[in-house]
Amino acid sequence: MGLAEVEPFTPLNSFFRDRSMAEAQTTEVQQYLLSPAETPGVMVMVTHQVNVTDLTGIVPQSGEAVVLRVADTSLTQIGQFRPEL
Repeated sequence: MGLAEVEPFTPLNSFFRDRSMAEAQTTEVQQYLLSPAETPGVMVMVTHQVNVTDLTGIVPQSGEAVVLRVADTSLTQIGQFRPEL
């Protein structure tokens, strides 16, 4: 796929067991996504259902991908890829 090196990003860790971290982690992910990219192109992030739901309002299935477009000040859902059962 020609992806770059994997880089850990702590705000993508699940906060399922500690909801007190939800707001801070979601805000940090939003700020990261909305900040000017160092390199243009597609960014792939792997995280957990609770993180995706807090960020987008979408409750994804296990293994589902949610595709967002980053605009100047907002994130817009433009697609979902559901695993075939």
